[in-house]
Amino acid sequence: MTYEYDPENSVVHLHATGTLVAGDPIGYFKRIDNDPAFQAPAEELIYFIGLDDIVWKYSDVSQIRMAFESYNHGSKISSGKFIVDSDLSHGMARMVIAVLDGVFEKFTIERRK
Repeated sequence: MTYEYDPENSVVHLHATGTLVAGDPIGYFKRIDNDPAFQAPAEELIYFIGLDDIVWKYSDVSQIRMAFESYNHGSKISSGKFIVDSDLSHGMARMVIAVLDGVFEKFTIERRK
C-alpha cells in the first residue's frame, strides 16, 4: 500500500494493488502516524483499483483492528471512500467493511471506470 497526502485539500490517497496482506494496512497506520506532514482530520480515499486479492487470516483481522486502535487512526479520518473499478474490487471493499465492522463505519464505496 502506498499513500500520498494532499495537505491543501486534507485528503489521503491510499492505493492498494496486487495482493493485500495484513502487514499492508498495519504498516500504513504506522507510516501515516509518523508522517510530520499529515494533519488530522482528513478524508481518506482507498483505491482498490488494480487489487487482485486480499489474503487475511482470522488472526490478521484482529491484528489490523488492534493497530487501527493503537494508532488512533479513526480519530484522524473524518470520512472516506473505497474507490473501485470492478465487481471484484467492489466485493472486496464490502468484505473489508464487513470484516472490520466499526472500523470503516464512515466509509462509502464509489465505482469509477
